[in-house]
Amino acid sequence: MKARWLYGGLSAAVLIVLVVAALAIPATRRYLANPAGQPAAVGATDVAVVYDGFQGHRYAPSVVQVPVGATVTWAFLDRGADGQEAVEHNVIGTGWGSPVLTSGNWQHTFSNPGTYQYVCSLHAGMNGVVEVVADATAQQKEQAL
Repeated sequence: MKARWLYGGLSAAVLIVLVVAALAIPATRRYLANPAGQPAAVGATDVAVVYDGFQGHRYAPSVVQVPVGATVTWAFLDRGADGQEAVEHNVIGTGWGSPVLTSGNWQHTFSNPGTYQYVCSLHAGMNGVVEVVADATAQQKEQAL
C-alpha cells in the first residue's frame, strides 16, 4: 500500500514538473531572443556572435534596426570555453545565410524594408532580428531615444 502511494505521488510530481517546463519554453525563447526586452538597436550595423559561460550562445544585440540598403556585419568572436577552442556558428535567414564560421566577419546587405529573422542552425534558441525600415523612420526612432 505504501509503495502504491509513493509511486502515485512521484508520478504526480513528475507530471507537474513537465507541465511547468512546457509552459516556460515560450518565455525562455523570447528572453533568449532579446534578454533585457530592449528595443531594437537603431542604426546598429554590427552584431557580435558570441558564447560566454553565463548567457550561452547569442547574438548581441539580438535586435537591430537599419535603413534600407544597410549592410549588417556579424563578427564571430567565439573562443570556446576558457579560450581553448573555437565554437562554430552561422547566421541563417530565409533565402540568405552565412557558412559555418568560428572567426572573422560575415556581411549581408538588406535592400528591402521588412523584418528579417535569423537563427544559428547549430544552437537551439540562438536567434535574432534585423528590422529594415525606410531611412526617415529609422531617424525618427533614433531621435525619440
